[in-house]
Amino acid sequence: MSYRPILLVIILITAYPAFSWGNEFSLVPSLSVKEEYNSNIFFSTNDKKTDVITTLSPGLEMVNNTERLNTDVIARLDRLEYVNNNNLSSTDQTYKGSLQYLVTPLLSVSAAAGYLRDSRPDRTLETTGIVSLAVPRENATSSLSSNYQLTEKTLVGVAYAYNRDHFIGQQSLDDISHNINASLIYDLGMYFPAVKGRINGGYSYYTFPGSNIGSTMATVGFSRDFNEVWNIQVDGGVQHTRSDITVKQLEPIIAYFPGIPIPFLIGTQVVSEQVKSAGLGWVGSAALNFKGELDTGSLSYSRNVQPAVGLGGAATRDAITFSAQHRVSYEWLLLFNAGYFTNNSNAQKFSSQLINQRSFDINPVGRYEFSKDMYVEGSLDYVNYDDMVAKTHVNRYLCSLRLYIQHPILE
Repeated sequence: MSYRPILLVIILITAYPAFSWGNEFSLVPSLSVKEEYNSNIFFSTNDKKTDVITTLSPGLEMVNNTERLNTDVIARLDRLEYVNNNNLSSTDQTYKGSLQYLVTPLLSVSAAAGYLRDSRPDRTLETTGIVSLAVPRENATSSLSSNYQLTEKTLVGVAYAYNRDHFIGQQSLDDISHNINASLIYDLGMYFPAVKGRINGGYSYYTFPGSNIGSTMATVGFSRDFNEVWNIQVDGGVQHTRSDITVKQLEPIIAYFPGIPIPFLIGTQVVSEQVKSAGLGWVGSAALNFKGELDTGSLSYSRNVQPAVGLGGAATRDAITFSAQHRVSYEWLLLFNAGYFTNNSNAQKFSSQLINQRSFDINPVGRYEFSKDMYVEGSLDYVNYDDMVAKTHVNRYLCSLRLYIQHPILE
């Protein structure tokens, strides 16, 4: 499947000459050089392989903003060179673009699309907690959303998102997802100070080779601003899921000797069976946010049925994440990220195989900014990963040093 038409549309829309006379236009090339040590590049339990990886990342970003239209296009190449495992060296690619258009003072429309080709085995750990096969992956995304200020206190919105993962040479792990969501936010300030009520409804449809999952969700919740720096958001509800899963299993092959009614086993064969199921579950999310002059932070929890990327099915994912940053001085910035993920699915419910995985990730970062266009940062990333089905326990250390430089050539 080619994703070039998607990228071409983004580039044409954002680069069209009619938009180039806007209030703000910038073309910013960038270059990043990263050196890292990985203590376990394949997340192996026994045969751990270490390596030093150099990543050279040239990029280009174009931003064009007017009073009503904001656009942003980013293109980047990541050249990875492995010292000990040269066969893993590759050139990854990232392209993405977005636009937001203010149709009227009350109505806004947003669109985005992107294409990513990556080859790292740890590519989805930070967002899903899942370790998949170490094969190159192509990921395509697109989305369209709109918000309308119905009244002074009521905001309504609709959104659609598409995602496709293609694993090169492993088509059985591919997945496609469609997500449709509608929301209503109502200001309850006259009853509860600084509180907004929230109602969300959505439908998700996931397809895998030979299997599909449909899920309907409804939640209610609220958000509250305690003051100028503290904010909380809470949503909870129910989710009804229907699945049609292809299950492969071994079936015995029975034979009889002529004239003797006694069966005997001559072997086994793999057979496929479609298994349908449906059920109710609960979903929810909660987030506590802090935004000060020198510090920001967020602690969040979420639960939902999501594709288990690279495992050929979906799983119930519980995620607890924490992120914070502290501005020590004008030059120094400290960042900290941590996450705990669980992914669970009974065989024949959301996937053809039993999924039971746990992962914990912690990532402190120190950054020195020479200017707004140049910085150097060092980081340590530690991952602890358990596959309860395979009964394996894996950990990995990743130490890195990165230099980033950008220089606007058109502003």
